[in-house]
Amino acid sequence: MRLDVGFPEQVHWFYGTCDGIEVSEPALRLYSLAELNRDGKLVEFCVCDFIHRLAFDTGQVNEAGQWSIVNAETGYRITYTMASFWTIHLWAWIEKGRPIWYDFHGNEAAE
Repeated sequence: MRLDVGFPEQVHWFYGTCDGIEVSEPALRLYSLAELNRDGKLVEFCVCDFIHRLAFDTGQVNEAGQWSIVNAETGYRITYTMASFWTIHLWAWIEKGRPIWYDFHGNEAAE
């Protein structure tokens, strides 16, 4: 594989089901497999509002047995699993316009 990583089950399932998603309002784009980009331990897979890049932290499998999803710029951990990202965080951005790339206090610093 060109990214030289083995996907955790939830990520594998997601990309086995659909190969990218784009929403125009609010602006959200989940990259296709061909567009995934690896920079060290981060695999960028999403951009929100045209500028906020999200990535899988492939440096280690977390306590949920998955890759953490982080703000690619700051390292802020958004969530532990793709399922949580999809069912809670992503919909908070799409339906409520709530930025998911930092906490409720506006902190973007790495945990």
